[in-house]
Amino acid sequence: MRILRLLTLFCLLLVIVFFFSYPGFRSLPVGLWVNENPTDPDILQVRVRRAGAQVFVNTWAACTPEPCNWGEEVAKLQNGVEAVTFDAGYKTTQLQLVAQLDGRLRVTLNSNYGRRPHSVQFFSRWNPKSDDARDAAARVILHQVAERHRTLPPAYFEQVINNTSYYKIYYLPPNKMRMEVTSNDVSTVHISDGEFHWQIDTAANKYSKYPDQENPWNRFSDLSEMAGKARIIGQDVLYGVPCTMILFDTISMGRQEYWIEDERHLVRQVTWPKGNITYPVIRLNDTMKPELFKYDPKVLNAGRVHFGAHFKLQSR
Repeated sequence: MRILRLLTLFCLLLVIVFFFSYPGFRSLPVGLWVNENPTDPDILQVRVRRAGAQVFVNTWAACTPEPCNWGEEVAKLQNGVEAVTFDAGYKTTQLQLVAQLDGRLRVTLNSNYGRRPHSVQFFSRWNPKSDDARDAAARVILHQVAERHRTLPPAYFEQVINNTSYYKIYYLPPNKMRMEVTSNDVSTVHISDGEFHWQIDTAANKYSKYPDQENPWNRFSDLSEMAGKARIIGQDVLYGVPCTMILFDTISMGRQEYWIEDERHLVRQVTWPKGNITYPVIRLNDTMKPELFKYDPKVLNAGRVHFGAHFKLQSR
């Protein structure tokens, strides 16, 4: 009888060990997760949330000059593991997320495009200090910035990156945009027409075509969700507009300084150790001609090509 009891206890112990070690039996923990390897990450951070029985995963990838927000997708169980798939048109990336016994999150990346089509990375949960008054005050402004950019009216931007790349951007909510880019004597045009994104090499008369994003102008719309510490460092007048300066020491992107309009909550400049972005001109409620957001390659007899620059330019 004693041997039978010992065998029963041993079998029960095996069941418990299997239950907690098999990924399919561990609930995916909610929260903001930051890559433990910030020097060479594929993915900077992921946010996991639950709504009823569904699990949603929002992913920020490493892009230049700013992170690419891949958006939020519903996770689906595949062989007992929560997985999400992001389709950028020219490439598809799947992330498999597994909660670890040590409290970390393991993310396995598989893609059909890029310098590293397969990688395994570990993430730690971001737990900001609730008593940091300076960070809280700065994040109130960052939240206003995010909300302003999520709800933009028709707008025209002129953008300069590192004093070498020049952009003219026309945005018509909710899902149309035209971006004219001049960089290193090369001119390209990006058009989001609400259904497709067109990237056009005007000199070569060639184009690429991809499924469009829900909101093609999402820059700064998630600024308040980035992991790190922020603080207000001063006031300045930039392009004739009073601005609040915020130093944002992010976990994934390092130290960045933002010049934010006091009245409209628009970003006018961002600087970091190796570069800068400025917005010399921002006009809201401009009248937009419908022709700006249309492209017909047949009319221009343009040839189609496939290239990956779209994802870095179009996404965050």
